[in-house]
Amino acid sequence: MFAVMVGAGLRVSEVAAITYSDVFETVNTGGLHGIRIINSKHHRSRISVLGHPNHWVLRMVREWVEYAGIRSGHVFRPWNSRRTVLVDRKINPRTIQLAIQKKGLATHDLRRTYAKLAQMSGLAWEDLRDNLGHSSVLTTERYVGKEQDWSRRVPKWEI
Repeated sequence: MFAVMVGAGLRVSEVAAITYSDVFETVNTGGLHGIRIINSKHHRSRISVLGHPNHWVLRMVREWVEYAGIRSGHVFRPWNSRRTVLVDRKINPRTIQLAIQKKGLATHDLRRTYAKLAQMSGLAWEDLRDNLGHSSVLTTERYVGKEQDWSRRVPKWEI
C-alpha cells in the first residue's frame, strides 16, 4: 500500500478502493500502464500514469497479488481473524491511516513525496496535476512547494 501511495500519488481512500482490473487492465495504445481511480475526491475519475519514474509500482503490485493469490476484486484486503486468509472485500481506509501513523508519517506525506519526486524527475506540471487529481496547476504548485522564478514574471528585472 505504501508503494502505491508514494509511487502513484493516491489518496488513502483511493488505495483502499483500487481493484485488480483498475491496475492490470488500464493500458493505453502505447502499452503504458496506469491505475484507474474511479469516483475520487469531488466524484472525479482519473488515471494515475505509471511511466518511467514510477514504473516500479506496477511490479510491486504484481508481486503482491501473486503472493496473495488475487486475480480479481480489490487489491488490498483485510485478513481474517486468524491472519491466514484474505477476506474478499476492500480494506478500510482508516486501517491504512493507522498503519501509516504507526510509521510516524501523515497520510499525505506519501502523496506529497510522490509529487515532489515526479516534479524533480521532469514530469510536466499539467501531467502531475492530472495524476494527483487536482483541478488547477496552482493547487499542484502549492502542494509541491514550487520555487517561484520571479525573473520570468517581471521583465528586465534581475533577481
